[in-house]
Amino acid sequence: MFVFKHITIRSFFSIVFLICYGLLQAQLSRTHYIPPITAASDNNAIPQNQYLHISTPNENPVNVAVNQVGSGVINYTVSNTSPLEIY
Repeated sequence: MFVFKHITIRSFFSIVFLICYGLLQAQLSRTHYIPPITAASDNNAIPQNQYLHISTPNENPVNVAVNQVGSGVINYTVSNTSPLEIY
């Protein structure tokens, strides 16, 4: 009888865990800090073909503020269908 109860309780919690796991949603972070790109020390090489890609799973437009060194804050709008690429 004890073994039957133990298996039943374990099965119950396993089913509850699977149901809760399916209902959980992750939260995207609101702020990201990306370090500036620096030049290589050999022959003063400068970085090439660098860009920042910003996208969102949200179908509604999302406002994004990008703080570019030397340019200040630049505001953009990003949506699921129109990601942003800054070269």
